[in-house]
Amino acid sequence: MCFEFGVSLVIAKDLWRFFLFSNSFSINFDRFEKTMELIQTFKTETEQETVRVAAELAKIFSAGDVVLLEGDLGTGKTFLVKALCRIWETIDEAASPTFAIIHQYRGTKPVNHFDLYRIEDVNELDNLGWEEFLETVAVTFIEWPEILEPQLDRYYKIKIEIRGSQRIFELYKYS
Repeated sequence: MCFEFGVSLVIAKDLWRFFLFSNSFSINFDRFEKTMELIQTFKTETEQETVRVAAELAKIFSAGDVVLLEGDLGTGKTFLVKALCRIWETIDEAASPTFAIIHQYRGTKPVNHFDLYRIEDVNELDNLGWEEFLETVAVTFIEWPEILEPQLDRYYKIKIEIRGSQRIFELYKYS
């Protein structure tokens, strides 16, 4: 998909004035489309099995990765982050950041942990400087990411669903 625009601009800064009239340019929106790849599906029935899933995921994620966690209340999003932090031996013990919104855990593989459940507008996140957290060497996990997902270019997403006695973890890569 490609759109062309005819633009008339008047830009004034200090004493300099630039006039740009009726210049045409095009924007190719195809480059903004995200590709999604299902990497792996895991099924668990116990907390121990979920910890083993975390061990597999710990091998995949590296510094600077952003991981969105999608699932209903009680599906195990925070439990998964806690298990990954134990595997990576973070100095700080992981906890749910629901009221703090953002927690940071120090260690050889640092972790940022967002919980956006109570955020209603992306401007609330702008006040927290969310983009600066993503520019660190930490692996960043974001629970309830729907409000922030359109702002991201590349990331992993783990969809967690409970079906009967099983938890289904689907790992996707978006780029």
